Parts: sequence; C-alpha cells; structure tokens
Amino acid sequence: MEHDLHRIRRSAVNTFFSKRSVSELVPFVQVIIEKVCTRLEAASIIKDDINLKYCFGALTLDIMNEYCFSTDPQTVLKSDFGGKTFDDIDSFFKASLIVRSLSFVKGNLNNWFHRTITYLG
Repeated sequence: MEHDLHRIRRSAVNTFFSKRSVSELVPFVQVIIEKVCTRLEAASIIKDDINLKYCFGALTLDIMNEYCFSTDPQTVLKSDFGGKTFDDIDSFFKASLIVRSLSFVKGNLNNWFHRTITYLG
C-alpha cells in the first residue's frame, strides 16, 4: 500500500485509537470483565468446567454491544455464555466456506467444459 494512501486511511480512524478515546472505554469494559472474573471464580470454587471459547466470545460480544449500541445483553451471565449463538455463527461460516468452494469448482468445471467443447468443435 502506498504510504500516502495509508496515511489518509489511518487519519480517518486515528481519533478512535487516541489515548483519550481508549481511556474512555476502560470503565465499561472493566465492568464486563469483572462479571467474567466472578463467573470464573465461582466455577473454580465448585470445580465446574468452563468453555473458554464461549466465555471469551460472550465477553467480546458484550463489549461490542456496549460500545456500538449502548446495550448490555449480559451474555457473560448466561449459564452457557450463549454457546448456541456462537455455534450458529460457526455453522454459518462453515456453510459459507463450502458454498464458496463449490462456486470455485463450478467455475472451473464451466471453464474446462467450454475449453473442451471449443477444442472438439
């Protein structure tokens, strides 16, 4: 990427990453992290298993919802950390990769078929 283009694009988002902007995020992020810590401490006391994929996914989801929409769905407080939501997202991505691969195969078969017909014709 050309340096000037990078500088222009970077200047558009610089304000979001200033020390002041990041410092303003700390209080609400800290509240959500404390909820997760409380859940982890409780699980360690009763020796319960925690799926960290769901735990950190819920943490990320709650932070994004708080930042973008000023709502806290409290996914970190759900007993399974909203695991079904993340399983659904994973299934969607797996399916989209398959569809994408099939499109690639279809395109190659069409090209092969066209070249073969042209060669034979």
